[in-house]
Amino acid sequence: MNVQEKMIARKLFQNKVYKSDGQAFEDIFTEVMNYSERDFQSIKPWGNIGDRKNDGYIRSKGIFYQVYAPENIHKSYPDAVKKIKTDFEGLLRQWSPINEFYFVVNDKYKGVNADSEMAIQKIKSTYNLKEAAILTAKDIENMVFKLEDDQILSITGSIPDPKTKNLD
Repeated sequence: MNVQEKMIARKLFQNKVYKSDGQAFEDIFTEVMNYSERDFQSIKPWGNIGDRKNDGYIRSKGIFYQVYAPENIHKSYPDAVKKIKTDFEGLLRQWSPINEFYFVVNDKYKGVNADSEMAIQKIKSTYNLKEAAILTAKDIENMVFKLEDDQILSITGSIPDPKTKNLD
């Protein structure tokens, strides 16, 4: 892709993120991870057992992901802080070993609150994890644009051909 095509693909991706809440954002994240990390395994909720607080992981590395995509991150920030803690505690009871934990948030490019960051860092230190962090929309976007062009387009959708004029 040339620079202009990449810019359009980037805008398409950002638009997709802005429109995505809940499962739609988790699906975007899963698609990106499937391309980015060969050993990534998504976990989908099944019946009454759910996903056991694991939206996806890389077993060989002990890296776990939990995705949170509320409609309005600013109104939901107390819920985000609580979810970081409860989801990690649930993950800890059912999966091992946990070397790294990432709480993936669709912040719609607005950033996360300090309390969320403090909560994830407390988990890292309390459980002696190699890494724990919050991944936001910008982090996922950066992952996308390290991929091959065909993979990027698979995620963002096709770029309009400037040679084709729509006369509708």
